[in-house]
Amino acid sequence: MSDAHDRITTISGAASSLRSALNDGDRDADVYARSLIKKHLRKQRDGKKQKEGDAVKKRRRKKDDPLRNISNGMRLLIFASQDALRELEDAKDQGFSKGEAWDRWIVRLTSIAEKHGLPWRVRKDSDKQSDSHSQSHFVEFVWALQHFVPDAHRRKHSRGALAGAIVGARRQNRVG
Repeated sequence: MSDAHDRITTISGAASSLRSALNDGDRDADVYARSLIKKHLRKQRDGKKQKEGDAVKKRRRKKDDPLRNISNGMRLLIFASQDALRELEDAKDQGFSKGEAWDRWIVRLTSIAEKHGLPWRVRKDSDKQSDSHSQSHFVEFVWALQHFVPDAHRRKHSRGALAGAIVGARRQNRVG
């Protein structure tokens, strides 16, 4: 009983530490680190889907073991973190360049909207219009969302220039 109690305490403490490590911090470095790890987790997940064979299918037939699933997830997190560290070491400039976080945010919002069949297109002439009725729905959406971003992290665009900035962010990241 005592050894089992100690083991549960160790697992609980480690889980709590991991949760804090994954969720804490909102500085640019924290956001950048999480984005790199997520990118490498997606790569692993996509690669894993392609490599699935009969052995994996047989294992799936067995009842799910939640602790083994968490352990496997941690293994993937470790590998993704190692890949992210290698990418950082290989990078010429470390961290976000000015405006890169905003550009990534726009690209991600575009992807989410498109995936769910929501308006994501931006009118080409909307940068010449100041009237909100002439703006694309996506531009209006981003305009509204930006008001929830702290001033220190907000890109300052006029309503008309916002469409051009969105198009530029997508072009930079080859989206839309």
